[in-house]
Amino acid sequence: MRKALAGLLAAVLLCMCLPALSFAEGTENMENVAFRLTVDPARTPDGKTVFSSLADAKAYVRTLDKSHGDVVVELADGVYELDETLVFTPEDSGTPNGRVRYVAAEGAHPVLSGGKTVTGDWRDEGHGIYSVELSRDRKLRALYVNGERAYMTSEVAKGRGATGEVTVTAGEADWAWADGTVHDGVLFEKDAIPVDTRNPEDIELMTQTRWNTTIVCVDSLKRRGLRLEAKLQMPYAGIAQTLGWGNEYQFKENNMIYNVFEHLDEPGEFYFDKAGGRLYYCPREGEDLSTAQVVVPTLESILRIEGESLENRVHDLSFEGLTFAYTDWNLHEVGGSFGRATNQAAAALTAFAEEDWHGYLYRAYDVGPAAVLLTSAERIELSGNTVCHTGNDGVSLVNDVSDTAVTANAVYDTAGAALLIGHPQHMYIGDKASDKGRHAEREKYDVTVEGACKSLTVENNLFKNTSRLFWGVAGVLVYAADGLAFEHNNIENTTYSGLSLGWGWWNMNGDSESVVPGTPSTTTRNLSVRYNKFVNTVTTLSDAGAIYTIGDMPGTVISENYIDTIGSAYSNKAYHIRGIHIDEGTRHVYGEKNVIKIDPAYACIDCGDWGKKGNNTWDNNYSTAQSYTTTETYEPGTVITNAHYVPDADWDVTAQAVVDNAGVAPQVYAAFPAAARESEMAVMRAIPEYKPNVPLIGGLSVAGAAALAACAVCIVRKVIRKRRQKAQ
Repeated sequence: MRKALAGLLAAVLLCMCLPALSFAEGTENMENVAFRLTVDPARTPDGKTVFSSLADAKAYVRTLDKSHGDVVVELADGVYELDETLVFTPEDSGTPNGRVRYVAAEGAHPVLSGGKTVTGDWRDEGHGIYSVELSRDRKLRALYVNGERAYMTSEVAKGRGATGEVTVTAGEADWAWADGTVHDGVLFEKDAIPVDTRNPEDIELMTQTRWNTTIVCVDSLKRRGLRLEAKLQMPYAGIAQTLGWGNEYQFKENNMIYNVFEHLDEPGEFYFDKAGGRLYYCPREGEDLSTAQVVVPTLESILRIEGESLENRVHDLSFEGLTFAYTDWNLHEVGGSFGRATNQAAAALTAFAEEDWHGYLYRAYDVGPAAVLLTSAERIELSGNTVCHTGNDGVSLVNDVSDTAVTANAVYDTAGAALLIGHPQHMYIGDKASDKGRHAEREKYDVTVEGACKSLTVENNLFKNTSRLFWGVAGVLVYAADGLAFEHNNIENTTYSGLSLGWGWWNMNGDSESVVPGTPSTTTRNLSVRYNKFVNTVTTLSDAGAIYTIGDMPGTVISENYIDTIGSAYSNKAYHIRGIHIDEGTRHVYGEKNVIKIDPAYACIDCGDWGKKGNNTWDNNYSTAQSYTTTETYEPGTVITNAHYVPDADWDVTAQAVVDNAGVAPQVYAAFPAAARESEMAVMRAIPEYKPNVPLIGGLSVAGAAALAACAVCIVRKVIRKRRQKAQ
């Protein structure tokens, strides 16, 4: 009985620290209801109207006739800690005359959790560290305390060069698509990581470029002369060396070293000792672990809506007023090794292939899981939900999703993108085993399954505090979409671009020099990006914009958006930051009446000569920055008219109307949970070498002052660590 009461108390407290959304609580739009069911673990189930679990209700819904009205499944208040992902298949579909709707009961705020609440007793380990028993057979990359993300331990150390050589032969394994020679080890100074540290296979090494980060994992540690050698997990560390554009893992640059027990010395950091079965945590100020809600994520996805093919989709479902929270992800796994090597955005390598990723149409690249994922689906509605605290992406409409609406949701605190649409392999549809590009037989989607995402509405959503673990991912990422209304959304606090549109660069435009001459990609077109508000984007990386475009996208309109603040002291290479960045191959975009409030040192809209762009028109735009190029020349075919340079942001009536109208409708924004609206951005600890060049202040640049401060902090931390080790 005592255990049951403790579990109930934990669930109640967990609800208190999670967001609540009140404007879509299941009682709206109840006309045309044929069946009404209730999911409530506290009530006695009858098998027809009341169910103790969502899985039981879902199974019963399959038996109902949905041709005469909606089936409404109301979820009672509480936290539903799921043991497995909720998967909806074509059998769970509704009909155009009778949707199946999963909604919050009146006044309820149900939370579908992909994690488990820690219920053990915390032990004081001294030096501000506490531990609790935790049984888990894999690394832990995310932890959530009182609804706030905690982070793995981290330290910066300079790589001192590569060790070992490994030869890869094409065909030796499923992941080996090309021949090559790579390294399997990296050197550090001997005190970078204790050689006898716990669980060395759980250590991650991350290097950073202007617009990207690459993660590889350690296999083992040993002394090598006066230095430490970290042997890397293969083959993934080898795969991470094949990236182009300088994004490959850097053996001689600063590394962020994650997940070392001895580095646990900052509030908000944790370490999971897999072998010892204990979780260690440094509480933040005000956190009392005797009462705190600590959640360990276990599921990679909470909800997956998965059809089978182009002919057998999931359809006519809606999810309203629910919270999806606490997911896990342990990076891409290839041949028993782990890592995340990306050239750009969320597309990560999963095979050892040629550096020319355009030439094989990105077939060696894939995306990770999402808390809510849709594929092979149509007429789906996600409305009034909250998605938060994710191990990778928040919401993903990844393949063949059409006539679907994502409206009035709050998606925040995501490890990757808040919203992802399409797939990097969607430049051509149905091209598996075709004559388009190399390795066509390895295309991810079969011709009966692959479909472009079409006719989508994304409106009145809050996307905030994104890319917490994967800095190079845009807040919202659209690889490919044929018909998208992206309007009246707020995108706030992103480490990289706020909104990224398109893929394929100029290499998919069908020109004689493109990958498929004479056949341009047509999967991205007719995008309406209007009335959105961007706040505090590009906070950590650079070569980006609040809005970023790449590739041809006929019929696209980018208009009447308000961009308020871009870049920060944590962004690297500040001159590579733009309000709107029109990158390689961008064509057929029309933009007008965008209002851009940024540092005047940046380009407001970068129309520079970045490679085979054209037919883009920018009319009547406003900005506190005057420049429209970072290359000194404009791409041929670019038209810029009626440019308004307003250095003091004293907007005229037209511009002020854009500012006032941009973003989520006030009544919708007010209904978002306070946890989403009021959450502050956790400052990412950018790797010091990539600090920006900024003006001098008192004879010392901001970057220099930050470097001195960081150095002082490092010295203090080392002293504390040595004292702790001596005391132990």
